[in-house]
Amino acid sequence: MLHATIRNRVRDVLMDIGFKQYFHKNRHGANMLLLHGIDDCGSTAYNSRFISSTRFDALLTYFKQHFHIATLQDFCLGNYPKNKQTITLTFDDGLSNNYYKALPLLEKHQVPASFFITGIRQHQQYYLWTDFIDLFLHNRNNIVLQGIRYSKNKKGVFASDNGTALKDFLKAQPFTVINAAIQELTENYAFDINQFATDYFLQMTEAEIQQLASHPLATIGSHGMHHTDLTKIALWDAEHQLTASKAFLEQVTGKTIDAFAFPFDVCNAELVDMARRAGYTYILPHSVQQHTDRPLQRFGINPYISFNNQLHFIYKGNYA
Repeated sequence: MLHATIRNRVRDVLMDIGFKQYFHKNRHGANMLLLHGIDDCGSTAYNSRFISSTRFDALLTYFKQHFHIATLQDFCLGNYPKNKQTITLTFDDGLSNNYYKALPLLEKHQVPASFFITGIRQHQQYYLWTDFIDLFLHNRNNIVLQGIRYSKNKKGVFASDNGTALKDFLKAQPFTVINAAIQELTENYAFDINQFATDYFLQMTEAEIQQLASHPLATIGSHGMHHTDLTKIALWDAEHQLTASKAFLEQVTGKTIDAFAFPFDVCNAELVDMARRAGYTYILPHSVQQHTDRPLQRFGINPYISFNNQLHFIYKGNYA
C-alpha cells in the first residue's frame, strides 16, 4: 500500500512538471467507464460513487482532446479506431444529478453517454435502497434490523454477529423485504432522508427521464426495477426485473430500450440469456465486442485518487 502511494505521488510530480505531454502518445485500447453521481465537491462521506462537477469537466476536457469517445452501440460493436485510446461513458442508478449536472457538461463538450435507470419511479419512490442505506448508516456504529444487530467492523462494513454484511443481505432480497426494512429503519430511528442534500439520493423524475432520452448525446438503458442482485433472487423475480423495467422505460421515453446493465455488475450465463430473450441487445457487463470476442468489463472512476493518476489507470485498464 505504501509503495503504491509513493508511485502515485511520483507520477503526479512527473506529470505536473511536463511529462504529461508524453503520457498519451502512442496509447491505444478501449475502456467502458462507469460513473454514478456528480456533486459539487466529490464527497466520499457516504460512499465512493460521486465525483465533483469540476473533476468531471476536467476529465471530459482531457477525453475530448486525447481519446476517441464512442457511443455505447459503437463501442460494443467495435466501431472505433483501433490506433487510439477509446472510451464510452456509462452512468448507473438514474440519479437526478445525472440530468442537472452531468448532461450540461456532456453537452458542453459534445460527449455521448449512456444512462442506466431503474423502474423505481413506477412505485412512486424517489430514492434507491442502496442510497437510503448509505445515508442512514452515516455516523452510526450499530443498528438493529428485524431483530438482528449489525455493527460497523474494522473495514467500515456493517455486519451481523455471524459476519453477514447488511448490504449483502439486502441486495439478495425481493423488493417487498427491502421496502419493509426501509420502513422499519425509518420508523424505529425517526430517520428522514430529506435531511441530506438531494444529490446523494434523488432519482430522476419521469419527465427528466423523458427529456434525457430525447437528447442526441444520451442513450437510455435499464438497470432493473429495484436495484437488487439478480444472481441472488428467484429467477421469476429476475425476469420481472428485466421485463418490467424495460416496459416502464419504454412507456416513459417512447423509445425502444435495448441496453441493460446488471446491478452491481454481476450476472451469469442464465441471466444473460434471459436478458436477450427479454429484448436486450447490449447487456453489461456481458456484451461482447465482435472484433475481440472479449466480454466487456466496466472501469469505475475512483474519487480517492488524483486526476493524473486517474488518467494513468484508465490507460492501464485496471487499478492493480
